[in-house]
Amino acid sequence: MGSKKDSINSGKKNSNPKEKPVGKPIIKSDFLDKLDTFFQKRLNFFFWTGIILTSVFTLLLFDVKVGPGGDDSAYISRAYDFLKEFKYPTFQGALYPIVLSPFIAIFGINLTILKFLSTIFLIVASIYFFKAFKNRIPSSLLVIAFLLASYNYYMLYFGSQTYSEAFFMMLQALFFYFTVKYFTTENFIPGRKEYLITGLILFLMCLTKNVAYASLMAIVGYFILSGKWKSILYILISFFIFFVPWEILKRVIWKADDIQFQSQGNLLMYKDFYNQSRGKEDFFGLIQRVIDNSHLYISKHFYKFIGFRSDAATDILPLLTVLTFGLFLVGIYFVFKKNKPLLFTSVYVLCMLLISFVSLQKHWDQWRLIIIYLPFMLLLVFSALYYSFKTVQLNSLQFIIPLLALIMLITSLRVTTDYVKIQKEVLARNLDGDLLFGFTPDWQNYMLMSEWAAKNTPAEYMIACRKSDISFIYGGRKFYGIIKVPTSDIDSIISNNNRDSLVYTIFHLKKLIQGNQRPDLQYRQYLQGIVSGEFSFGDTITDNSNFVAIYALPANKLQEMRNDPSIKGIVAEELNAKEWVEKKLKEDAEISIVKPDYLYDLFKKTKVKYAILASLRLNPNENTGNIISTLHRYLYFIQLKYPEAFKEIHTIGTEETSTLIEIKLD
Repeated sequence: MGSKKDSINSGKKNSNPKEKPVGKPIIKSDFLDKLDTFFQKRLNFFFWTGIILTSVFTLLLFDVKVGPGGDDSAYISRAYDFLKEFKYPTFQGALYPIVLSPFIAIFGINLTILKFLSTIFLIVASIYFFKAFKNRIPSSLLVIAFLLASYNYYMLYFGSQTYSEAFFMMLQALFFYFTVKYFTTENFIPGRKEYLITGLILFLMCLTKNVAYASLMAIVGYFILSGKWKSILYILISFFIFFVPWEILKRVIWKADDIQFQSQGNLLMYKDFYNQSRGKEDFFGLIQRVIDNSHLYISKHFYKFIGFRSDAATDILPLLTVLTFGLFLVGIYFVFKKNKPLLFTSVYVLCMLLISFVSLQKHWDQWRLIIIYLPFMLLLVFSALYYSFKTVQLNSLQFIIPLLALIMLITSLRVTTDYVKIQKEVLARNLDGDLLFGFTPDWQNYMLMSEWAAKNTPAEYMIACRKSDISFIYGGRKFYGIIKVPTSDIDSIISNNNRDSLVYTIFHLKKLIQGNQRPDLQYRQYLQGIVSGEFSFGDTITDNSNFVAIYALPANKLQEMRNDPSIKGIVAEELNAKEWVEKKLKEDAEISIVKPDYLYDLFKKTKVKYAILASLRLNPNENTGNIISTLHRYLYFIQLKYPEAFKEIHTIGTEETSTLIEIKLD
C-alpha cells in the first residue's frame, strides 16, 4: 500500500517522457501579444494624446483664407443661395451647404467661424474612429492608425477648410461606430432601431458626397461575405426609408428632377469632363482609368500621406501600387475569419476606392479625394502585416511593425511641423488684417480685381471669371463662372448650312500670333465653327496649337478667300468637313469644336457685360508663364468673328496681372 501511495504522489512529476501532460497547453505570448497588452492597458492615455494632438496641430495649421481650388468657396456660395433664395444645392452634395446655411444666417460669410466648424467635425471624427474599434481589434493596430492620423498634415488641413471632407469624415466615423457595434459584434442581434440608425447615417453620407453611395455597396458586400442575407434587405429598406421621401421632397419643393449623383455622374463618364465632344468612356477606357488613378492616388498621394514620398513628387511608381493592393488583399485573407470589424473595413475601403477611381478624371489628380480614407487604409496595411507576422513562418519579423510605425510617426511629424512653421507667419498676418498674405501674386491680383469689379460695375450686369465662387467671397457679389468652353458636335455646326458650301480653313495658332495675321473682316460673317486641339492637318506636325475654322462660303467668296494675299499661305481647304472631323475623333485626337455665335449669345442671354482675364498659374508653385486660359480661349473664339466685341477697362498688378474686359452686348 505504501509503495502504491508513494507511486501516486510521485505522479506530480511525469516520469514517462512519452506521456502527455494533463490540462490545456500553455501558449507562450509573442512580441505582438505583449505589444497589444501594453497598448490595451493605456488606451485612454493614447486616446487623449491623439485628440490633443489633433486639436493643437489643427489650430496651428489654421487657415483663414479660401483655397485656390474654388470648391471650398463653392460650398459657401451654395449655402448662401440656399439661405437667400432657397435654392437647392446641387452637383457635389447638398447636406454640407445646408448645414453651413444657419451659421451664415447668424454670422454672415465669416470665414473663421465657418472654418472652425470643420475643426469641430474633424475632432468628432477622431473620437468616433477610436470608439468604433476600441476593444474590437488588436490594440496595437488601433493606436498606430489613430496616432498616425492624429497629426497628419494632409488630414488636419481640412480642419480649417470649408470643403466637405471634415464633415464627411465625421459622418464616416459615426457610420463605422454604429456599423461595427451593431453588425460585427458576436451574439448581438440588431433590431429595427439599429438598422434605422445605420440607414440614416448612410443616407446622410450619400447626401454629402456622391461617392458615398459606394458605402451602401460596402455594407451589402459585408453582409454577403458574412452570410447575413436578411440584413441585406433590412439595410436597403432602412436606407430607402430616408432616401425616397427626400427625393420626393426635392421634386415637390425645389423641382429638382435628377437623383443627386445623376447629373455629376453623367459628366464623369465622359472621356474629358470639359470637352464632351470627345464622347463617353467605353468599358476598356474605364478599366484604364481605374489603373491610371490607382497609380496616381496610391503610389503618389498615399505614400505622401505616410511620409515616404516628397510633397513635391509628381511621378508614379506602379510597383508601390501593386505592393499596396497586395497588402490589402493579404489583409482581407487573414481578417476574413479572424476579425469582423477589420473585414468590414477592408470591404469598405476597396469599394470606396474602386468607385472613386472609376469616376475621377485622371487629370484632376487631387489628393483630397482619397484623404478621407487614410485612417482605414492604415488599418488595412498594418493588419496585413500584423496577421502575416503572426504566422509561424514570419513570426520573427514582428519587430517590423513598431519599427515601421515609428518611422511613419517621425516622417509625418516632420511634414506637419514644416507646414506649421510656414503657416505661423501667414496666420499672424491674416489675423492682423492682411487677408491676402500667403497668396501668390496671381491670386492677390485676381481677388483685388474681383473686389474692384464688384464695386465699379453696374449691379444689373454679370461679370464672367474663372473662379466665380472665390470672386463672390472677396467681391460680395455673384459672378458668372466659366470653368470650360462649351463645345458642340460637327452636326450642330453644319446642320443649317448647305454642306456643299463648307470649306475648312486651317490657322496655325503660333503663326497667327507671331505674324499678327487675321482673316479679313469680310469673311468673318461666314465663320461657323472652330476646331482646336492636338492634331495634324496635311502634314506630320502634331501639337496643341493647330487651329481650324469652318466657313460656310458662297462660291464667289470662296474664290476670293483663296486668292486673298492677306491670308494666303495660312489657308488650306478640306471639302468634306464632317468626314474630316469624324476621322480625327476616331483617331482619338485631342480636339474640341466650338461655335463663336453660341458663346457670344450666351453672354447676351445671361447679361455678362464684363470679364476678368486673370493670369492664374497653371503650376501654382511657380510662375512659368503658363496660365489657366479657359476664359481667354472663350473670348478669343468670339473675337475671331467679332474683333470689336471687347475693350479693356482696368488692370491690377504689374506681373501676373488681372484685367477687366467690357463686352459689347448690342
